[in-house]
Order: sequence, then structure tokens, then C-alpha cells
Amino acid sequence: MRKPTWEAAEKPTRIITDASQILVVERKEYKRFHVAIRRGSQGMMYKLTDASSRRVRASVDKAGEGASYHFDYDTQEAVITVPGSCVLLSEWKDPNEVCDAPQL
Repeated sequence: MRKPTWEAAEKPTRIITDASQILVVERKEYKRFHVAIRRGSQGMMYKLTDASSRRVRASVDKAGEGASYHFDYDTQEAVITVPGSCVLLSEWKDPNEVCDAPQL
């Protein structure tokens, strides 16, 4: 089997075969703020301005261990999240619950 990405190690460090060993971490929003963007050097993509990059990094550091960020593209905001509750996969989703997926 091939590696899923070039960044992955040659051999996995852990293989989980039992679903009871999987933990689900639900993240919660810590902070949200508007960020400024600029056109990239090639003109094909947008990037954060240097000041916005510093502000995002400082906010993630301030939020603490396990904090991360993502972007809300609709509002052009950075969303800082922190780990919230942590439950086993079996408790997170009831296996008997019927999925509301549309029928094809």
C-alpha cells in the first residue's frame, strides 16, 4: 500500500483495528476576528497580510496547547479553536441512529 502523502512516514507508528480505541475531540470556538488578505506573488491566490499572519499566530499561541485555526471564507475571518470534549467514537455517534442522508 502506498503512502497517503509524501509527508507520511514509511511505516505507520500505530495501527488501530478496534473502534473502541478511537477518541473524538469536539473542538470549540475560542476567538474569531476579521483578517486582511493580499494577492499572492503569482497573482493566482490570496494570502494573509504579514500583520494578519502575526495576529493569527499570536492568537493561537494565546489560546494554549492544542489550539488551531481555520478560515471562515464567507465572512473573511480567522476562527481560533481549542479542544473541547473528548469521547469515544462509540459514544459520540449512536450506531443505531438512522442517517438522514438523501436517497439516490
